[in-house]
Amino acid sequence: MSKKDSNNAGTNFTVTVLSLIECYNWESKKVSEHVKVRIEFKDAECETLTIPRLELDTFDWSAHNFRCELPVASPLKTKRHIANQIRAMLPEAPVEKIYVIDKLGLHLIGDEVIFCTGSEIIRAPPNKENPPAIEASNIPHRLDFDPSLSKKDAILGMLTLDSVDNSQAKT
Repeated sequence: MSKKDSNNAGTNFTVTVLSLIECYNWESKKVSEHVKVRIEFKDAECETLTIPRLELDTFDWSAHNFRCELPVASPLKTKRHIANQIRAMLPEAPVEKIYVIDKLGLHLIGDEVIFCTGSEIIRAPPNKENPPAIEASNIPHRLDFDPSLSKKDAILGMLTLDSVDNSQAKT
């Protein structure tokens, strides 16, 4: 967590940066960055939210939480001021790395082979202290188990899926 809070003149809240979230695809290419922040009101009530880094200048604080008050005379200037203060806190913020899987099938992330069913990630129990965070994106298709299939037919069907690329899994 960043040690200095933003001191946003004219607002009724402060913003503290908790972390920078770097999102990677299954090919380990960075696809986006988000900033996890805590907004705190003068009555000490807090809320945590995640904002895409590219939207910091235009983020609508009042639309997200009706309690956020920006000066009527210069809301755009205040939004830019808040965004600049958030950016100033980022070098001190911890970085979280998340892999977002957007394809069904087998994937290799680092040295770990995972399988994405569309709504779930299937992976071996972690053998490291801090395994990478992996999430399934909003994939329109989903693989479900068919209880009427034998084990052999299920395995053969899984291996013949078009989206499964066995060349990704290095043995």
